[in-house]
Formats: sequence, structure tokens, C-alpha cells
Amino acid sequence: MNEIDVSALMREFRAIENKTIGKIIYIIIPVVAQCPNCHGSGEVDYVSCSGEKYCISCPVCDGKGEVNCDPENPETKFKVITDKITGVDLVSRSGLRFAHFDSNWGLVLENIYFDKEEAQKACDRKNYEAVHWKELLKEKYK
Repeated sequence: MNEIDVSALMREFRAIENKTIGKIIYIIIPVVAQCPNCHGSGEVDYVSCSGEKYCISCPVCDGKGEVNCDPENPETKFKVITDKITGVDLVSRSGLRFAHFDSNWGLVLENIYFDKEEAQKACDRKNYEAVHWKELLKEKYK
């Protein structure tokens, strides 16, 4: 049976913690806004051909009441926010704790950047891919 050197793991953990705590980071997150169709309720009224009224799940947001875009600029699906690393969290997917951002949200390391320009480039790329995914797929499988 393999034995785990706990003291070595703790030294490594502390080294990572000391290098990252207090650093300013830039995180790419989805833009979430209230659905313009159902106004956040998740339901819309529907009148059938026979004139009967029904309440159905909103077809725009799939009944969630939220859409993943900026209502003023529909091509903006992601944005960059600024936060600070406050600790190391072995339970979260990113392995980090943040000052303002909930680390339990499921953030992955590929969406965390130490450089603002690099984060903005990656965000612009994600927005482009989110809007033009059909064209990109066609190009890929020509």
C-alpha cells in the first residue's frame, strides 16, 4: 500500500497558497439578464387557434426567466470581472477562494487570468464563438 507524505503535501499546499493570496485576477463569466419576453417570470400567455388561453413555459429562456446575453448588446454572452484571491479551496473546481466571487459556482481555471488584456482577448473569443458557432462548425467540417 502506498503511503502519502502529508507533510510534503502541506508544504506544497502552503507554497501555492503564499504565491496566490492577495493577487488580483480577472474572471470570465456568463452575462445573465432578465428575459425580455417573459420579464423574469419564466411563463408567457398563449392563445390557441380556438381562442383558449394557456400559460406556457417561455420559449426564449426555456422557463428560467433569464437569458445568457446583454439585452443592449445581444452578441455579448460573456464578460470579464475583477476579483482577488483570498485563499486556496481544495473542494472547489478552481481550487481557489475569492473575495467577491462564489468559488462554489463551478468556475474552472481556464476562465481565470492574471492579465487583464489576456482575459479580455479570451472573453472576446468566447463571445465570437458563442454568436458564430454555426459558421465555425461549418468551417471545421468542410
